[in-house]
Amino acid sequence: ADDLFRQDLSRWIKVLRSCPVTMTVSAGSTRWAARHGERLENGVECLFAEAENIRFDAPDVSDTTCTKAVIRGLQAGESVTLYMLSRLPLEQLLTTLSIDIGGTGARVSACPEHTFGVALGHRWLSLLGAASRAGVAVNKATLCSRLRHRLEDDLSFMWNLPTKSGSTAAVGRARTQQRPPVPADQQPAEPEASIS
Repeated sequence: ADDLFRQDLSRWIKVLRSCPVTMTVSAGSTRWAARHGERLENGVECLFAEAENIRFDAPDVSDTTCTKAVIRGLQAGESVTLYMLSRLPLEQLLTTLSIDIGGTGARVSACPEHTFGVALGHRWLSLLGAASRAGVAVNKATLCSRLRHRLEDDLSFMWNLPTKSGSTAAVGRARTQQRPPVPADQQPAEPEASIS
């Protein structure tokens, strides 16, 4: 009887895990003063999601102050890596970031990044420069070509990394066959984040 019970329970768990869930990501809005008056912008933009068979859906516009990224196709029990662009400091982002998975709020916490420095810069540049990659969904509602190129240029110039397209090689900052790299004493300090 115990074997039958275990098999039955195991099958139910597999069925529950095979049900796709919808995930929404938001950090509310942040205010800033423009020339023509006060503006509201999303606190965080979700640019990429990395998992099997997922996609970004049209943004959730139910809140009048911000939009929420909607991710579909995630299976229950699977993990997903989100690549986000935040307008908020890390401490404030931890308190305002809201991830809703199938109607249930997820617990948000911070931990140290495993990759850092040039390796992290290469990771972002490989995501930004790829036309399409298996297992990576692009939020086309947010990541337009202008933003994509701006982020590529900023990463390339800040960390002296070549872009996949080679767009910054003509300026002379990125490593190429003909140009030596910028000396370490002339490079800006590597970005740091304090995680408590």
